[in-house]
Amino acid sequence: MPYSLEAKKTFHSCLYRDNILAHFMKWESHDLVVYSKQKHSVSPGPRAREVDAATRGETYSYTVDKFWVIKKLLEDGQLLLVTRTGKQHAIHPHDPNLRKATLWERWYYRRRYREIKALLSNEK
Repeated sequence: MPYSLEAKKTFHSCLYRDNILAHFMKWESHDLVVYSKQKHSVSPGPRAREVDAATRGETYSYTVDKFWVIKKLLEDGQLLLVTRTGKQHAIHPHDPNLRKATLWERWYYRRRYREIKALLSNEK
């Protein structure tokens, strides 16, 4: 049986969801991260996973992976993350939805990460 991307995501989410690896993570500025964000809408996008319809079927709840970069570590221990559009989010480092990007994700989504890194370098 070939090792699919979906099986890989399931394996990684299991490790991170149960906080098995969270205690060993050493976060640094400019680390590439993936944040699994819960969303709700009438039409989920193509990257949506874990899609569930509402009871009457008018809306859907789903999860989308967001590819962000750590801008800096805040004094209170949280991580300041930057999106492609320049938005910033303060996230706790042990958040079960946050994990480092795998080698495959860093390569496959390299254009997204390059956009964010260019945004960060223009701020300096």
